[in-house]
Amino acid sequence: WSPKNPATQYTVLRDKKTTDPLPLSSQHALGPYDAIDGTWNFKMRDIQNDVVVVDLQRLQIPRWRDGLVLDYLLKTDTYESSPAWTRYTSDSAEATTGDIKGDIPPELQRVPGSFFERAVVVGDSIFATMGGSFEVVQWRYRPDSPPYNRLEPVRVYDAGLRPFGIAVTEQTLVVANQLGESVSIIDRDSGRSTTVALRDRARPPLDTDAEKGELVAHSTVFSSDNDSSCLHCHVRNTGDGRGWGAAETIGQDKDGYFTHGGTLGIPSMRNTFAIQPYYFEGTHRISEGQGADINEPASSIDFDRPIWAGDFTEFDSPVPVSARRLRHEEFKERVTAHKLGARGYDLDERRNEFLRRQSMRFFGGAYDLKDLYRFVGAFLGSENHLLPSPYDPEHPSVRRGEALFHNPAIACGVCHAPPEFTNKGDALTHNETKALPQLVTTTRRGASYTLASVRAVEVANGDEDIDVEPSDRGRIEEAEGGFTTMQLRNIFDRPPVFLHHGRARSLRETIATPGHAALRRFRLPVYMGQELVRDARMETGFNETTARTPAGALNLSDTIPDTHGGTSHLSARDVDDLVNFMLSIN
Repeated sequence: WSPKNPATQYTVLRDKKTTDPLPLSSQHALGPYDAIDGTWNFKMRDIQNDVVVVDLQRLQIPRWRDGLVLDYLLKTDTYESSPAWTRYTSDSAEATTGDIKGDIPPELQRVPGSFFERAVVVGDSIFATMGGSFEVVQWRYRPDSPPYNRLEPVRVYDAGLRPFGIAVTEQTLVVANQLGESVSIIDRDSGRSTTVALRDRARPPLDTDAEKGELVAHSTVFSSDNDSSCLHCHVRNTGDGRGWGAAETIGQDKDGYFTHGGTLGIPSMRNTFAIQPYYFEGTHRISEGQGADINEPASSIDFDRPIWAGDFTEFDSPVPVSARRLRHEEFKERVTAHKLGARGYDLDERRNEFLRRQSMRFFGGAYDLKDLYRFVGAFLGSENHLLPSPYDPEHPSVRRGEALFHNPAIACGVCHAPPEFTNKGDALTHNETKALPQLVTTTRRGASYTLASVRAVEVANGDEDIDVEPSDRGRIEEAEGGFTTMQLRNIFDRPPVFLHHGRARSLRETIATPGHAALRRFRLPVYMGQELVRDARMETGFNETTARTPAGALNLSDTIPDTHGGTSHLSARDVDDLVNFMLSIN
C-alpha cells in the first residue's frame, strides 16, 4: 500500500471531462492482488486458444467408494509439458507489440486459428473446426515423441463462415458452417473446397448490419493477432465461467505502464437493447456498438509491424503532421497511460486499412472502425437472444420464492424489477450511468479504473460525426465501485460466476449474508486462477459491504450485512426458494 515502494501499483482514474488519466499523485495504491491466474498477459491479450493433450493411462484414477471426497484428478493451469499432459496455446500468443513476452515456452505456442469447436480423430490425425478463424486444423498425435511434441500441427484448411460440425472421410472433410448457413466439402489432398448453400440463394449470408455485427463479435478475423474475439469471453453470448483481469479493472505502475488490477465477472450479451445503459458501470449504449471492445482485439499499437493478415506499415494518416492535435485517447486497447500523440494517427490509419481489407473479403464492401461499431450495435439490438427457462414457474418452491422476491422487507424486486428484472429508471437512480452506491464489498482493485464510453471519448475530442443517436454524448463512470443493476433474465443459462468481480460462484452466494445457514458445501475445491478461494469448500455469503480504510485496505471492523437485499432473517428454505425463482425467470 505504500507509495514509497517501487513495486506499488496504482489506480487508473480519469478526468471526468477530458477522459485523460489523472496524474500519479492523484491515484491510489492498489495493495495486494485479489486473485491471480498465473499468466503475465492481461486484458484481451490474455485471450488465447489452448489445447490440452492428456495421456489417460498415466493418471491415477481412483475407484468410487462410499465416502470418497472428490477432488480434481488433474489441474492443467500452467503452460508446461509433462509425461501425463501438455498444454498448448496460440501460435500468435506473443506475436504483437502489446503482448508481454517470455512466460510461455515457444515450443508450446503451436495452435493455429481460434475458437476450437469440434474435432474428429482419424488414425493418428485430429481434425478440428476453428470457429473464430473459419478454418479446419489438422494435427498429428505422436505419443512416442517428447511431451512437448506430442501434438504437431500439419495443415490448415479454409472453411466457411464460423465452421462448427465436422465429419471426415478418407479423402474429404465435410464441415457445417453456422454463420455461412452452408456446408464446405474440402478435398484433403488439394485443399480445394466446394460450398453447398443451405440458405435462400436470393440473398447473401451477411446482407444486414446485424449479420455483419454477429460475424464481428463471433470471429477473430478483425483482430490484430487472429486469436481473440468477443465470443471468447461471452461464450454463447453469456460468459466464460471465470473472473479475470479485464480492461475495466486495470492498474498501472509508477511509470504509467498498465498492470493487472482486479477481476471482472463477464456479463451476458443477451437482451442488451432492453437494459441500457449496460456494462457493470452503466457506461455504454447499443448505439456505441461495444466500441472499445472492438478496438481492443485490433489495438492500433499492434500495427507498428506486420501482422498475420499482412504488412500495413506503408500506410500513414492523410492528416499532415502539423495538423495533428493532441487527442484524448481510449486506453482500454493500450499498454501504457502515455499518449501516442501524432504517431497515433498513422497507427489508426493502418488499422482502418486492415479493417477495410477484411470487410471487403467478408462483407463485399470497405468498412472502417466506426462501421464495425454500427454493425455490432445492430446485432445486439436485433433480438434478445434469450432462451426459455427449463424451470417450472408453477413449482411450489418457485412460487414461494417469487413472493419473497417482491416482499418489501427483502426488496430484491426494487432493483430487479420485471419485466427485464433490472431497473434503470430515474426513480431509483439519478445519474446518467444508472449506477447505485456500493451494495457489496468492492476492493480497491475492484475500483481501479474509470470506464468511459467510446462516445464520451469522441465528444471530448470534438468528434461530432455521430450517425446513431447523435444526441447521446456518452457516459463516464462517476464513482468507481458503484454499479448499475444487472438483469436476472436467463440467469439459469449463465456459468455460475456472479457479481462485478466474478468471485461469487453460486446464486446462493450472491444473496446470502456471511455465515448464513443456507450456505452449502461445494462438491469440488473452488479456485480463482491458481488460488484456492473457499475454506473447506464452503460457500461464502457476499451479501455484505465492508468499507475501505483511507489507505485503501478493507476495514474488517466496518462491515454491514444485508446491503444486497434483506436476507439474513430468512430460513435456509427461503433462500433456496429465492434461488429457484431466479432460475425460473425467462
